[in-house]
Amino acid sequence: MKQSIGTAEKVAGLIIAAAIVAIVAVFLVVRVQSPAKYKSAFTNTLDHYLSSRQECLWPDSIQLPARVDIDNSAQMAKFDALVDAGLLNRGLATREHHGMHATKSVEYTLSDMGRMNWTSDPANPNRGDFCFGHMEVNSVNSYQRVNYPGFVAFQVSYRDSVMQPAWAEVPQVEKAFPMLVKKCRGENDFATLVRYGNNWRVKTITSPGRPVV
Repeated sequence: MKQSIGTAEKVAGLIIAAAIVAIVAVFLVVRVQSPAKYKSAFTNTLDHYLSSRQECLWPDSIQLPARVDIDNSAQMAKFDALVDAGLLNRGLATREHHGMHATKSVEYTLSDMGRMNWTSDPANPNRGDFCFGHMEVNSVNSYQRVNYPGFVAFQVSYRDSVMQPAWAEVPQVEKAFPMLVKKCRGENDFATLVRYGNNWRVKTITSPGRPVV
């Protein structure tokens, strides 16, 4: 009788030990495989989200032809840089009288090359921007679980960049539009991703110096 009890205890002990080993093995497999699986899912989700969002020189569309006051040196620098890049033509400075005051301004118009790179604003055909593509994820740096009631959610740190167009390689353009250079060289951004069923969705994206989108 004692031998039977001892045998039963040994069998039970072996079963428990085997179960513990199995649990540990599963835990290790999940721990090893999950990061790669998550990174791939996060990369695909972010790339899909970013693919429909064009990166452009100005945050809001502008109107061309445009007249720029020569006293507005910051604005002049931007437009003159685009003249150097071959996207705009610069007219002669003209004086305009406004009552007792007179101002001197320059008119900028699209060049032939500029028309090829101009993206019209669908809501206003007279306005547009010089757009150069969309950001693509280079790497997922890290991620951590965040509270999002009822759903699985992660905050993801990643690095993305956009291919620099040939006209943007002109030194004057790089100096006048530092944000363009930053996007082309790559920047670190953050996103909140939420899982709905088997699919992930981007809820917010934040970047240093840029608002939540």
